[in-house]
Amino acid sequence: MQNRDAEMEPLKAPALRPGDTVAIVAPAGPPDHTSLNRGVRFLENSGFRVIIANHVIDRNGYLAGTDADRTNDFNSMLKRQDVRAIFCARGGYGSARIVRDLDFAALRKDPKIIVGFSDITTILAAVWAECRLITFHGPLATSLGRSPWTDTHLLTQISGQSGATHPWPQTADPSNPGRMQTFNMSQPVEGRLFGGCLSLLVTLTGTPWDLQDQSPILFFEEISEAPYRIDRMLTHLRNAQWFSKARGLLSGQFINCIQRPDDPEPTPATNDIVRSILTSQSLPVITNLPFGHGPSALTIPFGALVQIDHSGVRQIESVVATL
Repeated sequence: MQNRDAEMEPLKAPALRPGDTVAIVAPAGPPDHTSLNRGVRFLENSGFRVIIANHVIDRNGYLAGTDADRTNDFNSMLKRQDVRAIFCARGGYGSARIVRDLDFAALRKDPKIIVGFSDITTILAAVWAECRLITFHGPLATSLGRSPWTDTHLLTQISGQSGATHPWPQTADPSNPGRMQTFNMSQPVEGRLFGGCLSLLVTLTGTPWDLQDQSPILFFEEISEAPYRIDRMLTHLRNAQWFSKARGLLSGQFINCIQRPDDPEPTPATNDIVRSILTSQSLPVITNLPFGHGPSALTIPFGALVQIDHSGVRQIESVVATL
């Protein structure tokens, strides 16, 4: 386990350039072939050379092959000097089964851009804990090529085009602005981003990759969870002292998080639950930000220093290394 000093300067992978080699791995669930092919075409059309790890299209029930094969695929790409970025093919489930065996020493020696979200939250958190490397909570390989807005924001982040400062768009739909809401925001606050898919963050508690940083900006989103389960997960993070360590809270998309016929009692809407729990913490809060499992979503640099205020979120450092 590496030094987790919150003030330690983070590692930054070199910015991605046209002609660079990027790899696709599947640390969790098996990808859909059509979606994977679309993602490969997008990356190739963006000027990158794409290689697909050996076992990406394997299937072992709900996993993309055996644990050993998925681990070896990921580690082989971490060790390849020609590979400058690693895109995770799909979420689903399975990252937690291999995360302890990833070659973090190779990644510290040769930092690479790593992109993914959903179940990949576990890997992003582990990379931050073990390497202090900024990674990217962004589209999976099977999500690429569907939303020009999402694709453009991803390329802006990983190519370094965002520069040293980068305000996040408040909405993916300029014709429908104003969805973002701020609460308890008396003055701007700064912190490093830590977060991801809410259900995966809950599973980090008690692991070596649990939240250790003091004064982070926490961000979370979710898909297909009942409102009372969202309540339970947020309450668990509060009881695990995550909120007491944080300087601010960012809430993204909660897709299909609606009450189901077999849910226990009638419940408030998910957005009302989220807002109620978050705003009760006396922390600065921003809700309804465009990141998560929706068709259009921001790419968030996990570990980057940001400032939040009434205008939204602004990155206040570069998130990749540039010449």
